[in-house]
Amino acid sequence: MRTNNNAEAFHSRFNRRVQLTHPNMWSFIKFLQGDENRFHHLRIQFYAGLGARSKQAKTIAIQRHIDNLGQR
Repeated sequence: MRTNNNAEAFHSRFNRRVQLTHPNMWSFIKFLQGDENRFHHLRIQFYAGLGARSKQAKTIAIQRHIDNLGQR
């Protein structure tokens, strides 16, 4: 799912991973620990020079279409 900003991306990822309308405290803590671990690994990869993964062709095509709509 595409999002407009970092806050929406966080909430989208949270809702997909927790899959509960009102998660209990332990589910929330487990999510935060997993997210912290994920970002720790991304940071290590970034400092190792691996950078971000390349965008898929589908994502590039969608973004190009959105950009074209904005120029009209």
